[in-house]
Amino acid sequence: MTTGEAMSVNGKGRQNSADRRAAGGRGRSSVDVRPRASSESVRPSPEPPPAALVCRQISHDIRHGLSTISLLATMLNAAPEIGDQNRARARSIVNEVRWLEQLQRAYDGWLLEPSEAVWCLPPENIRSEPLENIRLDLIAAEVVEAIGLSGTVRIDLRAEAVTAYASRLAVWRVLSNVLGNAVRAAGPSGAVGVHITVGSRWAVADIDDNGPGFGAGPPGLEALGLSIARELAAEWGGGLEVGRSRLGGSRVRLRIPVRAPLRPPLAYGRAA
Repeated sequence: MTTGEAMSVNGKGRQNSADRRAAGGRGRSSVDVRPRASSESVRPSPEPPPAALVCRQISHDIRHGLSTISLLATMLNAAPEIGDQNRARARSIVNEVRWLEQLQRAYDGWLLEPSEAVWCLPPENIRSEPLENIRLDLIAAEVVEAIGLSGTVRIDLRAEAVTAYASRLAVWRVLSNVLGNAVRAAGPSGAVGVHITVGSRWAVADIDDNGPGFGAGPPGLEALGLSIARELAAEWGGGLEVGRSRLGGSRVRLRIPVRAPLRPPLAYGRAA
């Protein structure tokens, strides 16, 4: 091999080495600045379940919990050593659970298809609780017993046998909200009165307390409970009035028709 050929070969060798180094540098640079993506980084996030499906799942679990509470209270009521007052409390727990189970079924009825909830629909499509003839005095007595046994407030119930036309579950909700507000306003050593009467058109429930008066106490659930009660009363053609109590605090008067109205009642949630 001549000197010129050697120089040519060496030159090509040096050039090839330089090309390889450059290619290797580009390869290393490419790997460094653009790492290979893992399969986890490109996996799409799962879609959240529809709101109505989540509500159904939660409702299912609540029903299980209510069944457990009812079973425990029933077993407690059957125990011989608990005493009369605790036995009455156990019976009230069972009754409260039955009301809550009805409320839970009403809530389930508000969910139509698994992909949509009824609160997205116009008010005329909302299904209300059925209206029927009810014994207002018996429902009031049950609410008074449950709330009375759960605290120290003195609750005086005066009631005659009164039949009215309304939703049984809605009346229980109204009385529970209003009486609960009255008990909280009266305080642990306060007094609350419940008076059930009937006239030619209306069955009336007056709930009085000796608290500071509506709006004078600490903020809480009072306003929400009254708004729920007003809407439910309007649903069956009744009404709710707030005034001054004979005991010095607030009086809430619930009026319920004694018979089915000639005109259909307002849809739930619609203002009177």
